[in-house]
Amino acid sequence: MRAHHPICAMACGLALCLLPLAVAAQTVNINTATEEELQTLPGVGAKLASEIVRDRNDRGAFQSIEDLERVSGMSASVLAKIRSRLTVGSDSALVVRPGATITSSQVRAALKPYAAEPTIREIQQAAIDYARAHPERIDSWRARAANRAFAPEIETRVTKDWDKTTRVMQVAGNPDQNATYDYDNWQLMVRGRWDLDRAVFDPEEPKVAREGIRLQRYRDDVLNEVTRRYYERRRLQLELDLAPPTEMGDRVRKELRLQELTADIDALTGGYFSQKLKEIGRDPY
Repeated sequence: MRAHHPICAMACGLALCLLPLAVAAQTVNINTATEEELQTLPGVGAKLASEIVRDRNDRGAFQSIEDLERVSGMSASVLAKIRSRLTVGSDSALVVRPGATITSSQVRAALKPYAAEPTIREIQQAAIDYARAHPERIDSWRARAANRAFAPEIETRVTKDWDKTTRVMQVAGNPDQNATYDYDNWQLMVRGRWDLDRAVFDPEEPKVAREGIRLQRYRDDVLNEVTRRYYERRRLQLELDLAPPTEMGDRVRKELRLQELTADIDALTGGYFSQKLKEIGRDPY
């Protein structure tokens, strides 16, 4: 039997001694760690590790290390002991146990990273404002058409009488000198006329009704278009975050499509969308 070299034996022994230290220094992502990995943390046994995973699956990813306080059985002393070895990973982390049912809380957790972006209602309102397709415009047209019967038609006329009036006046202080003044005769006539037949039926009403229908259709088209592009963009965002492409060409195509949808929404809102994205610190393009 061959004897081991003393130096080799010492090296093996040193490696075995340092292995636990290396394991202890490893950072654990509480959003991706298995129960076995969680149990490598000091003070975390099988029961607490199981509770952490269960809470994560039921209530969604941990947004901060402090979220571990919500886990049943997690004490402040244990959390303080392991805090330096914990990380939550990316903000968009969503961990689901294979084969497990996706809960509504997990869906909300997946959508949470986009909560700061403008809502669909804000985008729709911005699109309506930019297109000037407010329903109130139709009501204003109808009200003005209905009130026309009570507004008179005003006719004004200015005439001039070409026969001048001549007046001779004595110059003050000089009785031997007179001044002659010629005056033009002007006349101003103002006449009002009410057409009360319009109170029963105004011939402008059918025209207003047609314009109202046209504006309503235009408004619906704007809302449908901006809503479709908004949610297509959101679906693409989720796809890129939850299932990142592994092929460069696919990734580039999807990133360009994301920018294209952002530009489309910008065009429908007059730049409102990208302005709001910049305000929250996100580059729209």
